[in-house]
Amino acid sequence: MKLGAQVLPTYRAFSLEDLKEATKNFESSSYIGEGTAGKLYKGRLENGTFVAIRCLVLSRKHSIRNLKLRLDLLSKLRHPHLVCLLGHCIDGGADDCSVDRVFLVYEYVQNGNFRSHLSERSMEKVLKWQERLGVLIGIAKAVHFLHTGVIPGFYNNQLKSHNILLDEYLVAKVSDYGLSIITEEIHKNEARADGQRAIQSMSKASEGLCLEDDVYSFGLILLEALIGLRRSEKGGAFLPYEMEDMIIYHRLSFVDI
Repeated sequence: MKLGAQVLPTYRAFSLEDLKEATKNFESSSYIGEGTAGKLYKGRLENGTFVAIRCLVLSRKHSIRNLKLRLDLLSKLRHPHLVCLLGHCIDGGADDCSVDRVFLVYEYVQNGNFRSHLSERSMEKVLKWQERLGVLIGIAKAVHFLHTGVIPGFYNNQLKSHNILLDEYLVAKVSDYGLSIITEEIHKNEARADGQRAIQSMSKASEGLCLEDDVYSFGLILLEALIGLRRSEKGGAFLPYEMEDMIIYHRLSFVDI
């Protein structure tokens, strides 16, 4: 895998006890929310570092060996505009084919998501145009890295404005990237072929279908950054229904090409 040299925390394996201690046994106060990628918790490690912990529920039939190979590939995605993956925890029995859950441990990015800085009713929190441009450039750099900076490339990265996190300096960091290698494709391509060969064939098959998805999704984020709130989120007509219909029409046309 082709990677640029970066000084970032060393990736490690966590025990389930480590994560229970960090989240006080996953109590409700540590719960952040839930999306298509699973539940998300905020935790604090023994050294005082705050982390975000994503819980992915998997089927018991998946091979731990195959899963570890995929996690190893995911762990190598290091870039200033990606939320840093610090480690993982595989929750399963002793049997190699009894994986219950996988926990992904990320750096905690404390300044909310891009969408909240566009649609907050408090005008003091709304980003200025120059700040929005800086966020968009950061997203573009992250997507370019995911597509071309690693071999094989990572596509279908769930790009949405609420998946773009901002740090205290308003630096954009893409979250939930590359999860299809675990959550989707593992269900379709469980190790009938050996490790790297399976992942490479999976990447080639998905590249043509998913590259356009990331490009289209980035276009929607760009539009949202330029126009702001949708009519349904505020009384004004920042995004008229006619424009929403036009976007849907062009996407359907684009998919048919």
